[in-house]
Amino acid sequence: MAARVQQVFSLIEDGVQQIGAPRGTLQLKAPTCVMRWLLPRLMEWQALRPDVPVELTTTIQHGVDFRREGFDAAVVYGAEPEGEALKLFDEQLTPVCSPHLLAGTTPLREVADLAGHMLLHPTRDERDWQTWLEAAGSGLEIQGRRQHFETLDMAMAMASQGTGVAIGDWALIGDDLVGGRLVMPFDLKVPTGKGYYLARPGKVAAPGLVELVAWLREQARRR
Repeated sequence: MAARVQQVFSLIEDGVQQIGAPRGTLQLKAPTCVMRWLLPRLMEWQALRPDVPVELTTTIQHGVDFRREGFDAAVVYGAEPEGEALKLFDEQLTPVCSPHLLAGTTPLREVADLAGHMLLHPTRDERDWQTWLEAAGSGLEIQGRRQHFETLDMAMAMASQGTGVAIGDWALIGDDLVGGRLVMPFDLKVPTGKGYYLARPGKVAAPGLVELVAWLREQARRR
């Protein structure tokens, strides 16, 4: 019964949030993995358009079911969803690390040099690193020094402190690269075939939603 009870409480929580939201507020749902890119831009949007407020609900889920979830729009991750959906950007994996680590005494000039560093995984599985290493033509074993994290944010935070080399989506960590908190030791960015999409139910858009969607699309284009 635990799973069903949890689902019921989740539905109640969604309903309370929607009832308590100010009238005219856009309800947006997004997975935690996209927060590094999305949250700063939503804050910028609110500064530009305080008359179109957005209430953001984060989740570990990568999809949305508009039939039972009362959101005006949702950022979803994975294959292209059915219905009304606009692609923001494709997922492209690349290793990143602290500038201090790159300038340290342990070499990190070739892919084989990764064997001398701690590999940081943004999820419990090791699929991202395996995908990138295969594309790089490397037979490097990743069963040595490694650390797993629950979220991309945690992995990137540890990488920026010089703990090791993390694997992440180039589009999501662009602000860290521009700011110099992280650097790319290699130029290779590997598309996974997945992407981030802005989906909405097939109905008349809420006031301000069309503008927000167009603005986020432009932000994604500029990334």
